[in-house]
Parts: sequence; C-alpha cells; structure tokens
Amino acid sequence: MEAGIPWNFNSVAIKNNDIVYNTKPNLIGAGVLISGEIPRITDFEPVPACFITESSTGMIHDRIIDEQMLIIRGEEGIYLFLGCGHPGVVNCLLYAAELLPGEKVMAVVGGMHLEAAETPRLEQTVQTLIDFGVTKVIPLHCAGESAVNKMKKVFVESCFTPLVGDMIEFE
Repeated sequence: MEAGIPWNFNSVAIKNNDIVYNTKPNLIGAGVLISGEIPRITDFEPVPACFITESSTGMIHDRIIDEQMLIIRGEEGIYLFLGCGHPGVVNCLLYAAELLPGEKVMAVVGGMHLEAAETPRLEQTVQTLIDFGVTKVIPLHCAGESAVNKMKKVFVESCFTPLVGDMIEFE
C-alpha cells in the first residue's frame, strides 16, 4: 500500500526557488520557529519498519527525518504544532526544550503517531507530557483511539479533539 505523495516537484509547476529546504531551525516570524529536523534521542519512539522510500540503491527504511514542527512563542509559553509526530512526541518536546530553554510548553497540538503504540510507550509519552507541565494536549489524526482515551483520562478537560471548523484560543 502506497501512502506517499504521488508526484514529485519535477512533475508539477513548482520552481525550485519557490521551495525553501531547511534542516536546521528557522525563525520565520516574530516568535514563530520551524524546528528543522528533530533529533531522535529516545529509544522507545521508533519509526515503523513498514515506512519505506525509494533511493538510488532501491527501497530503504524511511526514517522520515524531514518532518518538522512549528513552535510559536506566546506570552505564557510555547505551543508545539506537530505534523504526524513521526519523530515521537517526547523527541519533539525534548528538542523544543533544547531550542528554547526555560520556556514552558503550554500545548502540544497535532498528530502523535501513537495509534499502534504499545502500553509502555504510551505511558512514557503521557508521563513526559506531565513532567513538562503541558497544560493542553490536542491529539489529532494519527494519535490513535487508545492514546486519546489515555490522555483524556489524565488531562481531563485539558485534552480535547477538535472537529473541523472548531477554533482553539490559547491565550
């Protein structure tokens, strides 16, 4: 089953200079940061072996190193916006703390790629959210039902799953 983008930049009308490739953190506006590649530090947040990509030598394991997160600095702290969370929620939290030391993580929003997570990984993830003092957890598309249920039990009203059209106000 193929789940990737069915086209490449050469097959669409996008000029190479229309795209900015970055691997390092990049400040894109006042208080708005794109993380760049997120280091994989934890040993319990693996990239599933079923993720593959084509290379010049054939098909290889895709570690999805190019996934990034958006970090917005507010008056009360920072807000993390994950794509699918392939690097792992904990790796994202650790990297945000490295990029912006001393900042309180107010919210983590996005896919958390926990739908197939074993109980120990889920428990470590939730405990790390608690340890970081995260005040809002908003798990989206690929978080998985058991992860969402666990987070709702722990964070109660501070964990919610918005619907299309919902607006979320942080500050």
